[in-house]
Amino acid sequence: MPRGNFTKNLKKDKVRLMTKTYPALGAPLIVAALAVAFCVWTAFGNDVNICVTTGCALYQDFSVAGVSLWWIGCGAFLLLCACALFGQARIGRALAAIFLWGDACLLALMAATSPCVSCLVAAFFFFASYIAFGMAGKTIPQRASGFSWGSFILKSVWSFFFIINLGLVARSQLNVWPLLDEGDARTRLFFSLSCPRCLESVDALAGRIDIAYYPVAENEEDIFRVARIKKLVEEGAGVADAIARTRDDENGGYLAGYTPEMLLLRFRLLRNKSYIFQAGSQGVPFFEYLGVPPDVMQKIKAAREERSPRIERSSEAGKSEALPPELFDSGQCVGDKPCPPDSGL
Repeated sequence: MPRGNFTKNLKKDKVRLMTKTYPALGAPLIVAALAVAFCVWTAFGNDVNICVTTGCALYQDFSVAGVSLWWIGCGAFLLLCACALFGQARIGRALAAIFLWGDACLLALMAATSPCVSCLVAAFFFFASYIAFGMAGKTIPQRASGFSWGSFILKSVWSFFFIINLGLVARSQLNVWPLLDEGDARTRLFFSLSCPRCLESVDALAGRIDIAYYPVAENEEDIFRVARIKKLVEEGAGVADAIARTRDDENGGYLAGYTPEMLLLRFRLLRNKSYIFQAGSQGVPFFEYLGVPPDVMQKIKAAREERSPRIERSSEAGKSEALPPELFDSGQCVGDKPCPPDSGL
């Protein structure tokens, strides 16, 4: 056979191999179809709240060029559906790899800001699609491949950021533990029983304001005292009274400090202490206010009483611009909800 004819036939065989239609790929098709349904369900706003972090609210309306990320994800999974439907494992795996790199970048962004549980579900679908297309490609004759460094790096980078986000989600659910939470108290006090100033603060505030008490342990004795105070508070005693009724020598022994109940208490106290460090403080007493602190609120109210209902200031053009009294309203505003008047602590 002439060399030219052999070359032509070889090219024709390659074209036939590339354009040959294989049966639909079951696993990739199922994964991509489920992902499309999830993206559409989330884009329209679902009634079931599966997100337990602030990242969901942060990324719910996130868009690229005016298009929601959820609709972009929906389009990506539709392309993967088409590849799976027509049996194009190689093309589907290439597209899935591109989408997985993009998703790794989004996971890195969430790791630096706040994780989104719904986004992590979509991320898992991208990873599952990549794996499914890879496994489907190995079952097609002349398409099986060995180890690939590119695939290994991609899966490693994606897994690294995915695991970090899972850890951040788990960490966000480990809330600080209050010894006594007075309903919707907007003042938090982190204190230690080994800190005289802390005990003075507890005694001064007890029964006077709504406050949540968060104990931390500086030593082994503190842990046993907190355990005793916890029981007294559960029996109806006040925090200040429960502290006064405990002693420094109430130590149940070495083994008593490592029962399941005490181990849980140790973890809670350690979580409270770590929260103080995360907030940028190094010691106790540590106060945290949700809204305007009381002393600042008193100054604001005093300033409001001294001023007229409308305060005028001169603009650069020489005109007067009225400042509404709502400028001095207190409280904590969330989202697009305005602060209610006189909502101080």
